[in-house]
Amino acid sequence: MSKAEQTISPELQTLITTSVTAAVVAMAKEMRKPPEPTPQEQDDLQTKQEERRAMADGKQQKANERWFQEHGCQHKHSGPLGGTHCVYVQDNGIPQSPGFVLCMRCQGRFRPDEPLMRRLDPTAIFDAVKYNTLMADCQQNGAEILG
Repeated sequence: MSKAEQTISPELQTLITTSVTAAVVAMAKEMRKPPEPTPQEQDDLQTKQEERRAMADGKQQKANERWFQEHGCQHKHSGPLGGTHCVYVQDNGIPQSPGFVLCMRCQGRFRPDEPLMRRLDPTAIFDAVKYNTLMADCQQNGAEILG
């Protein structure tokens, strides 16, 4: 064996292969990492997160309002004189519509369950029994939407 020739033992060969493989994998992971966001990108991200949070809060608030309209509000005055917070409103421009009952306290719109009105007013509360009950309590019929 000459001085220029050297042999590598199998254990040393395995150690070198493992070390090189680990180094290549670590370098590949570093290369795949996205760059650190700039201050402008961080501000944009924070703004988007605040918008999402506000949107979620708005959805929760609408859900709370809807629950109050359906279950929390009695739609009647308290006290010995009684009375109702509701008024009847006729839809202008829709002759086949029976109109709706609007509670002035909770702003709930109660309609009988009709497919046409489900398309035209999807946020209303569709309950024929509740509509009939509130309609019977309304003192003033024939109010119209102005405008």
